[in-house]
Amino acid sequence: MSVANHVHVLHQDRSCGIPLRSSRALKVSRRPDMSIAKVAPNIIVLVAASKLPAVGEFVREANRRHHLKALLVQADLDERWIGQLLDRARVRTLRNLLVHKGDQQPRRILEAWRTGVQSKLIADAIALPDRLLVISCALERLEVPYSSLTTLDLMPAPDRARLDIDPDGSYLYWPRADVHLDLDSLRFAIDDGAREKAQLETLRKNEHLGAAICHLRHSTDIAIGAIDGVTDRQMRRIEGGHSVPRSATLKRLAHAHGMSLHNYLNALASTMNRKAPSHINQNQT
Repeated sequence: MSVANHVHVLHQDRSCGIPLRSSRALKVSRRPDMSIAKVAPNIIVLVAASKLPAVGEFVREANRRHHLKALLVQADLDERWIGQLLDRARVRTLRNLLVHKGDQQPRRILEAWRTGVQSKLIADAIALPDRLLVISCALERLEVPYSSLTTLDLMPAPDRARLDIDPDGSYLYWPRADVHLDLDSLRFAIDDGAREKAQLETLRKNEHLGAAICHLRHSTDIAIGAIDGVTDRQMRRIEGGHSVPRSATLKRLAHAHGMSLHNYLNALASTMNRKAPSHINQNQT
């Protein structure tokens, strides 16, 4: 993590049991410093609910400048009063707010930011009657209907409610069903674009992609010059493994095969998995 991307932690939660010291990745302060709120690009505030008014000005300034990444509020009093204390502190940061008890959630979030993987790890989750609510360590919020994930849809409701979170937030775990789901799996379930992007990234790294494209084109009797927007020369370079196709090119190939991009990418992956590389003829034209 570069110096410009240091995470500045304002530690105002005396009940927090996490030993925090400044390091290359984390800069820890114990008092609100408005100069930090103005210039530090990544700020996390740990505060007990009863102390919210003391950090209100700092939080507002950091949030106004889009520097506030997380406001982690320890519920050291009746949760009914947290809204009142937020209002008293004039804090309106619900998007970056996480109310918690204990140290598990802030520990996961701080460690994720320290190592730069906050968008890949899970901070907290709860199983509601019809969907899963998940918060990432970057405080991204996901709502995943059970109907979008077969493994959860078929799971009895009492078992769905018994979910565990891996200590570092790598995945959610349902012990009785032996089901593990990481953050990407949850994103893919509700976002076709995210799933296709991941498919594209994976396939484009595979050295046999060109051969699979060639094999699939021949198996559907599509002539090399019959693909709108893709020249013969482009196709020969792609199929020969000399050029990696762009996303737009793969969309044109999918259209030529009468498939959605998702189904075309699945067909390519299936071709590469089904056939050994030596059995895919890269010299077909």
